[in-house]
Amino acid sequence: MLPPNVKEIMASPSSLFSAYASFTASMMLARTMVNDIVPRPVQSYLWQSIRHLFKAKLPVQQRLTFVVEEYARDLGRNEIFVAAELYLSSKIGTDTDCLKISKSHAKKHVLVRLAKDETILDTFEGVELKWKFVTVTTRRARGSSDGFEEGPPINLPGTPPRPETKRCFELSFDKKHKDKIIESYVAFVIQKASDLKDKEKVLKMFTLGGNFHGLMNGPNGLWSSINLEHPSTFDTLAMEPEQKKAIMNDLDRS
Repeated sequence: MLPPNVKEIMASPSSLFSAYASFTASMMLARTMVNDIVPRPVQSYLWQSIRHLFKAKLPVQQRLTFVVEEYARDLGRNEIFVAAELYLSSKIGTDTDCLKISKSHAKKHVLVRLAKDETILDTFEGVELKWKFVTVTTRRARGSSDGFEEGPPINLPGTPPRPETKRCFELSFDKKHKDKIIESYVAFVIQKASDLKDKEKVLKMFTLGGNFHGLMNGPNGLWSSINLEHPSTFDTLAMEPEQKKAIMNDLDRS
């Protein structure tokens, strides 16, 4: 049982509807009066002043976007793009919806990369940054080159132009941090990528005189490489247990 004062406060649905209808009618009447009394140019000026007043109270953040293309004109493959691709692969979290994965025979781990239009948020010295991976597929005229390709076009005579996929990263942030991003953050990304690359580095041995489809042999052949890898470790090395233990003790002391 509710107290009498609570019953007085609670309104019935019909009374609420009546109040709403009365309020709506009053607003429409006020609007009509304003339109009849206040000229249109004055109304426009007042509304613009009110919007400007509220907008001035809100912090305005002007965004700047850097486009990091995979191939830079006259420079070959862009070092910043290569570093960003490796660096961002280590920043992928649970918010990413689509990824590309691959693995080569020489690598021990699966390579994870961003798929088209996927984004990653990063922070650097208090600055919030947004990376976005973008791919654009175009059809290039036969024999043309815009400086963004790796090597000359390979279209054969009589064949239609092959589609070209250009990849780039878009890096956006608050415009006031432009100098910090150029001078510090880019170098930070390159260094982090270099550290990640060193962990996956594979030692190679190069030899001259390889065979390429039987076209080049002997001392004038092509340079070829092999990975200097072996599954054996010191633990699996064939050696007397006492001698192996003595070597391990010497290594521990050093």
